[in-house]
Amino acid sequence: GTKTLQFEAKHRLPYSTNYTLRVDKEHCVSAIGGKLDDEFFFEFSTTAPKVLQFLPCGTVSTLKPKCFLLFNQKIDMNEILKHLRVVHSDGHMIQNEDLELVNETTAKSEFESFMNANEGNHEKYVAFTFKHDLLKATQYTIQVPVGCPSAEGPLKTTSEWSASFHTYEPLKIIDWFPNKKNEWQPSAAPGYSWSLTFNNSLDHSTINKSLFKFEPEVNSLGIEHTQDNDRQITFYNNSKPNTVYTLLIQSASLKDVHGQTLEHDHSDKPIQFHVHDSPPLIGNISGATGMITMDPGVLNEPFYPFMVYNYSEVTLRIHRVKPEHYHPNLPCFNSYSYTYEG
Repeated sequence: GTKTLQFEAKHRLPYSTNYTLRVDKEHCVSAIGGKLDDEFFFEFSTTAPKVLQFLPCGTVSTLKPKCFLLFNQKIDMNEILKHLRVVHSDGHMIQNEDLELVNETTAKSEFESFMNANEGNHEKYVAFTFKHDLLKATQYTIQVPVGCPSAEGPLKTTSEWSASFHTYEPLKIIDWFPNKKNEWQPSAAPGYSWSLTFNNSLDHSTINKSLFKFEPEVNSLGIEHTQDNDRQITFYNNSKPNTVYTLLIQSASLKDVHGQTLEHDHSDKPIQFHVHDSPPLIGNISGATGMITMDPGVLNEPFYPFMVYNYSEVTLRIHRVKPEHYHPNLPCFNSYSYTYEG
């Protein structure tokens, strides 16, 4: 007969619980009538509470974000909220009295995909927000400490868990092109586009060409702001050589996606675009090189096509040659084109 007994519970055992398996020596009888000398005991426990999912992550778009923690088992959200710690980057801790639970309707709407991912998740989460605005440009860390309780059994969290998010920064200009501080390209050629880069995504509806003035005035000024590069504004212009253009911005009208205006208008340290002299024109002559065989069909009116640009005139020399003039090192037998600067 078999020496192994295998069994399983009819229903899932509650988490966060210690269990003892006891084998009674009087009632455990072998196939030939033998009994155990001593009772057998085996202890085990089911998993303690752990955080499986957390939101938000990265940079949040509001100063009162909604935080969502999904656990691996049923929890009492009110009890969890009492144990949570929220610490910002300077070490200051937000009091639990300044946190408040998000109602069930809002939680289901905001975190629907997590709530519906598995059956029973609606009993395993806590969602909360903040009664007061958080500080801008600050990292906040959510901590679940050791000793956080479960709603299924007496065992508590055995290790600390934490996750962080950032609040957005005040709107500011972080770079522009050309920039005199850029040692690689401190200036641009006449007519070359300029750009202005911000730290936050801009609200496209607030961007208008009238917000930007240049001294001296720029002819044929055009601006561009695109969705795939929404932190940058590009200026198209007919700038003049050897000129420095100073940008003036109506900072109260330009806003980012968080509704913020520029905190600094750069009036004390103006943004300037330096335009250098026009580069020398580069001329080019290109066409077929080497030994060219003419099509017999055009010998009555032979022609040789080639392309020329940035030259006002071209001098051609045509030589009549015979086979005895052939030499492999002659330029006409090397396939390359000539480029000249003028």
